[in-house]
Amino acid sequence: MKLPRRAIGSRLLALQSFLLCAALAPVQVMAQVGSGADSERGVAVIFPDTVRVGEAFDLGITAVSSDRLQFPAVLALPDELEQIGPPRSAGDSAGVWKAVYPLVAWKSGRIELPDVRVPVVSATTERSLVVRPPAVEVSSVLPPAEAEPRLQPPRMPSEPWSIPWLWLLALVLAAALVREMVRRRRAPPLPHAVHEAPPVDPLDEARASLLALRGQALAGEARTDRFYDGIETAVRLYLVRTRNWPAQAPVRSAIRGGIPGRVDSLGPVVQRALPARFGALEVSDGTLVSDIDSVLTWLETEEAA
Repeated sequence: MKLPRRAIGSRLLALQSFLLCAALAPVQVMAQVGSGADSERGVAVIFPDTVRVGEAFDLGITAVSSDRLQFPAVLALPDELEQIGPPRSAGDSAGVWKAVYPLVAWKSGRIELPDVRVPVVSATTERSLVVRPPAVEVSSVLPPAEAEPRLQPPRMPSEPWSIPWLWLLALVLAAALVREMVRRRRAPPLPHAVHEAPPVDPLDEARASLLALRGQALAGEARTDRFYDGIETAVRLYLVRTRNWPAQAPVRSAIRGGIPGRVDSLGPVVQRALPARFGALEVSDGTLVSDIDSVLTWLETEEAA
């Protein structure tokens, strides 16, 4: 479901104003405590906090730290939630850091969001700021079961009418006569030979798609987001035809579910695919070729199984 551009802008502006107001009080208090990990605080909000299945919403995070915060490009979410775009982040000289993540839910009910771990870039220690988001209420797009149907009361026809049997009989006879004349004039058609398409082997189909992507990477013509989209599509189609995997489920869910075979060469590629597709991660041509070779290696283990 796509929202109008004007509505999205108004919603983000309202969310940023709310987050800024929520962060002003912690800034004044923590400035007296001092700098470092003791003065770091974070808060998260959901806007709106009640949505329908498939409707986009925002997770906003505001944090205060004297050091620079590096918000993750992709959140670790359960299967019923999905991040639909890169975050919008900003910071100021007062040490207030903000990020807005666009999300969508695919299951109704109360969904708890996992904690967000934000790395703190410091020259002295390695630490992270953990922010706990609130839950989001997701309602179904179907009407409630207890809703009464809106039925119209019965009414009588405005005026009686009768079936014109004579006209109908004349039309039927005329249509039969025309059909018989056309049948006599038309020559009998020659029988067409039926050519059945040979069955497609899922392994050969996946290998052909991956080799085509490898050729684009070697020629330097591969676009990063479309390249990893192609890998996701080829592997998911192979799982659908050989493992009865749901067509809408992502490949990362199949790896977490424990698909048969060796996935050590496939797992790192799937992990890199998310930030490369949605987080604007820069990937070199050499890494693209290496990733497609890893997927081909996994496919060879499937062929040998």
